Amino acid sequence: MSQPDTCNISARLARWADEKPDSPALIELSNRRQKTFRELDKDTQQVASGLIQCGMKPGDRVLLMTPYGLDFV
Repeated sequence: MSQPDTCNISARLARWADEKPDSPALIELSNRRQKTFRELDKDTQQVASGLIQCGMKPGDRVLLMTPYGLDFV
Protein backbone atom coordinates (compact mmCIF):
# COMPACT_ATOMS: atom_id res chain seq x y z
CA MET A 1 0.00 0.00 0.00
CA SER A 2 1.35 3.47 -0.84
CA GLN A 3 1.80 6.19 1.75
CA PRO A 4 -0.77 9.02 1.60
CA ASP A 5 0.58 12.39 0.48
CA THR A 6 1.41 14.53 3.51
CA CYS A 7 -0.34 17.83 4.18
CA ASN A 8 2.67 19.20 6.07
CA ILE A 9 3.50 22.61 4.58
CA SER A 10 7.17 22.22 5.48
CA ALA A 11 7.45 19.00 3.47
CA ARG A 12 5.64 20.59 0.54
CA LEU A 13 7.89 23.66 0.64
CA ALA A 14 11.02 21.49 0.51
CA ARG A 15 9.59 19.62 -2.47
CA TRP A 16 8.67 22.82 -4.31
CA ALA A 17 12.11 24.29 -3.56
CA ASP A 18 13.61 21.21 -5.20
CA GLU A 19 11.21 21.10 -8.17
CA LYS A 20 11.04 24.83 -8.99
CA PRO A 21 13.66 26.67 -6.93
CA ASP A 22 13.63 29.94 -8.90
CA SER A 23 9.85 30.30 -9.24
CA PRO A 24 8.20 32.99 -7.12
CA ALA A 25 6.77 31.58 -3.90
CA LEU A 26 5.68 34.93 -2.44
CA ILE A 27 5.05 38.30 -4.04
CA GLU A 28 4.48 41.43 -1.96
CA LEU A 29 2.30 43.58 -4.19
CA SER A 30 2.82 46.88 -2.37
CA ASN A 31 6.50 47.07 -3.33
CA ARG A 32 6.91 44.12 -5.74
CA ARG A 33 9.36 42.25 -3.52
CA GLN A 34 9.54 38.54 -4.18
CA LYS A 35 10.92 35.39 -2.61
CA THR A 36 11.60 32.26 -4.60
CA PHE A 37 10.82 28.79 -3.29
CA ARG A 38 14.57 28.30 -2.72
CA GLU A 39 14.84 31.52 -0.67
CA LEU A 40 11.71 30.76 1.34
CA ASP A 41 12.89 27.21 2.12
CA LYS A 42 16.32 28.50 3.20
CA ASP A 43 14.80 31.23 5.40
CA THR A 44 12.38 28.74 6.96
CA GLN A 45 15.18 26.30 7.78
CA GLN A 46 17.24 29.09 9.38
CA VAL A 47 14.35 30.26 11.58
CA ALA A 48 13.52 26.68 12.61
CA SER A 49 17.16 25.99 13.46
CA GLY A 50 17.39 29.17 15.53
CA LEU A 51 14.22 28.35 17.45
CA ILE A 52 15.51 24.84 18.21
CA GLN A 53 18.85 26.26 19.38
CA CYS A 54 16.91 28.56 21.74
CA GLY A 55 15.18 25.55 23.29
CA MET A 56 11.91 25.49 21.35
CA LYS A 57 10.41 22.09 20.60
CA PRO A 58 7.43 20.80 18.59
CA GLY A 59 4.16 21.97 20.09
CA ASP A 60 5.61 25.13 21.65
CA ARG A 61 3.84 28.37 20.74
CA VAL A 62 5.58 31.43 19.31
CA LEU A 63 4.43 35.04 19.22
CA LEU A 64 5.50 36.89 16.06
CA MET A 65 6.16 40.62 16.39
CA THR A 66 6.75 41.82 12.85
CA PRO A 67 4.69 43.84 10.38
CA TYR A 68 2.64 41.76 7.95
CA GLY A 69 4.41 41.14 4.65
CA LEU A 70 7.22 38.98 3.27
CA ASP A 71 9.19 39.09 6.51
CA PHE A 72 6.14 37.88 8.46
CA VAL A 73 5.56 34.89 6.19
